[in-house]
Order: sequence, then structure tokens, then C-alpha cells
Amino acid sequence: MSSCVPPCRLEAGYPSVVYDPADTPPFKMWYNSFVSCMWRPQICSPDRDATALLYAHSEDGILWNKPSNFHFTVLKEEHHIGGGSRGGNVVRMHVFGISVFKDPHETNKSRQFKAFGMLQQPVFEDADQLHQLTNASGGTMVSADGITWSEDTIWPLNIRWDTHHSLFWDEARQTFAVITRGPSPNRRTLALVRSEPGKFSGFGFAEVVATPQRPDDQMHSAQVFPYYGIYLSILTTYDANCTELAPGQSRVMP
Repeated sequence: MSSCVPPCRLEAGYPSVVYDPADTPPFKMWYNSFVSCMWRPQICSPDRDATALLYAHSEDGILWNKPSNFHFTVLKEEHHIGGGSRGGNVVRMHVFGISVFKDPHETNKSRQFKAFGMLQQPVFEDADQLHQLTNASGGTMVSADGITWSEDTIWPLNIRWDTHHSLFWDEARQTFAVITRGPSPNRRTLALVRSEPGKFSGFGFAEVVATPQRPDDQMHSAQVFPYYGIYLSILTTYDANCTELAPGQSRVMP
């Protein structure tokens, strides 16, 4: 469903798909995009470039519609995500790696959709965005329909926010859980964060649960889901040794 006419950039992805046969339409998807890629054009940065959370829905999970919500103003000369200068299917600006989950146990309909991810990008003191004043921060938000989001709550967690976060309900422990990117500076690790039992709050210390064998291996993100008493994961990896650099270029690891 991504479309792009050069020199624009493709939508970043990181999708969350919810299927509920009682809803109309039954398939809903949220995915992340770079609205601009101005800082380092060949490598979009969620810390420096404008980002957004986008929404689509489908009757069959194959053909998807991008509704024009017109919730946000996006300047036409700066964006490349379609839908005109009023933002198209953007439902939230300046967020990244957002994971969306529909809570089957929630009795308050205004909070039935829950999300976790980067909610605030870093702030820089210079126009070149080289000197950082504040770090990225993230946390949770809730919604009645998955389009209008509220109750932004920042959680001071020891994780990296520039990745896709996997939010799910752990039935065995009766907590919300998130698989995210660990804080380790030299190894791209995966970490587990849990909420207080039975609450979408109280997210605590991030415990590293997976570490790569080599520093050049990135465990960038992992989508986790329960399956008959165990947990399965679809892992996203990046091998820093597999990229050939042009003459004169140096490797820059985020």
C-alpha cells in the first residue's frame, strides 16, 4: 500500500494490525512514516526528521484504504506521504515506533485502543541539529477509535526510543508488556518492560532479554505474540558489515 514518486521516501512501516470481526471495517492498521528527510537525505533519522503515525483500514486485510482524517497540517513542500497539504491519513505528528493494541479487557471504551512508543523527539539547540538539549522520550497514550489520541504519559525508561516497540497483553502475568530496544551502547539488545499488574501504567525497569554475539549485529526490534503458552517473535536485524561504503565515506552507527 506504500506509494512513492522519487525523490520522496517510502513510509517507514513498523505496522500494528488489529482484527476485530465486530468492528466495521474489521481490519485496522497503524504505521509510521518519515514526513520529511532533510537532515541526512540518504538516512532518515527519527531523532531529527519529522515523523508521523498514519492510519489505514480494510474489509479483507488485502485492499487497504487511507482515509483523509485532516487532523494535522503538513506543509506540502516538506512532506511526501500523500493526502494533500492537510496531512491525509496522519493521526499523530512527531511520534515514532508506535505500537497499537486493542485491549479486549478494557471496559472504558474511551481507552480501548492503547499505544506505546516515542512521543517526543529530541530538542536541539542549533539549526544543524548537532548539539542536543534533551533526549527523546516516550510512553503511552489511549484512544476510543484509534484516530484521536489522548492521555499522553511519559515513562522515564532506560531504553532507546528510535525503534519499533511491541506492545501486548501477557495473560499469564496479567500485565502489559513491551519488547523494545535495550539501553546497551555497544550491543543492540532487546529489552522487556512490564506494567503494573492489570494496569496500563507503572511501566518499570527495562530488563535485557536478548544480546547479539557481535557488536555489528543489531537486534533492532521484535514483534512478539503469545501462542499456546509460549511467545513467538519476528525479529528485525541489521548487519553493519553487509553494507559497502562509497569511497571517502565513513561508517556512522546510530
